Parts: sequence; C-alpha cells; structure tokens
Amino acid sequence: MVIEALVTQGDEKVEDAKKVEFEISKSGQENSEKIIGKHQGNGIYSITESFQEAGDYSVIAHVTSRDMHTMPKKEFTVLPSE
Repeated sequence: MVIEALVTQGDEKVEDAKKVEFEISKSGQENSEKIIGKHQGNGIYSITESFQEAGDYSVIAHVTSRDMHTMPKKEFTVLPSE
C-alpha cells in the first residue's frame, strides 16, 4: 500500500520539506512505526508499507517545513486477505 502526503503552504506545493515522517499504529496497540517519506515531486511525499494483519490503523504525517510543524492524522481499515 502506498501512503502519500501532499505538502502545501497556501496554494504552493512544498518541494523542500525538511522532514516528512509517517507514524503508523494499529488500533488497540501502544507501539507505532515511524518511516521517513520520500519526495516524489509535485509536493508529494510517500512510503510503501505492507500490512500483515487486518484491522483498524491510523497514520500521522509529521511534516516539518519552513519553520512549521503539522501532524495530520487519517484512519483506515486493512481487510483480511482472501
């Protein structure tokens, strides 16, 4: 699964973010995994991650750019494989 963050400041796509790190955790578990995102161009930073267990997950994109730090969070569900 590819997880992406579009980094913008106003209407401008940010090509020089200091750090974009994705923190992934499974619902009900205390531990999390942090992975540095790679710049793909056009303001997009991404990681590719495999999930071995079905369940509810959250990802927080820790973005540091231009003296600002934001942490948007999204939740998603991984379905069992057939």
